[in-house]
Amino acid sequence: MEIARIKIFGGASSFPEIVREFPTLYLDFVGLSAARSLPNIVNAFKLMLIPIAIVFFRQKNIQRNRFLLWGGLIASVCVIVPAWLVIYLRLRYAVKIAAPLIVIPLSGSMELGQNKPRYKKMAWLCGIGTIAWGLLFFGDMAQYSHWK
Repeated sequence: MEIARIKIFGGASSFPEIVREFPTLYLDFVGLSAARSLPNIVNAFKLMLIPIAIVFFRQKNIQRNRFLLWGGLIASVCVIVPAWLVIYLRLRYAVKIAAPLIVIPLSGSMELGQNKPRYKKMAWLCGIGTIAWGLLFFGDMAQYSHWK
């Protein structure tokens, strides 16, 4: 890491110095970080992305859990965005932000499911499917999460 910092950033000694003296290189890094992080986030959530999308497209029908939905989304963004500024999100980091992003579709789907039970069933099936899919790759994730 030290060699890369010296070679790429001309020996800048701190993060603010890198941003100030090499803004285009830093913006390239942020773009690359976002591009490399997105597949890890999708990989961590897999099928839960379906209920997340439905809940946010149908959020006008959600009254009781609206604060929870927006609070969870804001908390997740407040974790992801600062991380993107200095690293790319590996799978282990995506798993750490999973709790709020799983609470969002489950709470919204439960409220939407009061009128249309298919939303509740879909959320549980997607959740169980995501867990089962994750368990298939648990060995690889545990073995390589810190080095891949």
